Amino acid sequence: MAKIEPYREIYIKDGYRCVYCGRDMLSDFDTWMSIELDHVIPKAEGGDDSITNRVTSCNLCNKLKGAFVPEGFAKMEQQELLEEIRGWIFKESLKWRAKYYPATEQFRVEEFRRLQAQQEDD
Repeated sequence: MAKIEPYREIYIKDGYRCVYCGRDMLSDFDTWMSIELDHVIPKAEGGDDSITNRVTSCNLCNKLKGAFVPEGFAKMEQQELLEEIRGWIFKESLKWRAKYYPATEQFRVEEFRRLQAQQEDD
């Protein structure tokens, strides 16, 4: 079983908020269940497991970020690095929304019609 304390320290450090989008990870149970830790600088890029390199993230931001690090990250201060990553995640989320939102809307409409027809049959 994983030790809870290192996770808790990081969550407290970040105020239980995703450092990328600001989502309050304590707002409800489903959001709490999506809380993750992220390595700001991935281990593959020389990052470590220190408390300064790990941050609280929602699962969406963590997935969108992946192993991204901005060019010249080694010379950046922590806040500048986080700002660059936030901007990149925002741009990625816009790309994903543009690509998949129409499909999810179509699904919602079809599902609504299916449920409506089912209720009319009952």
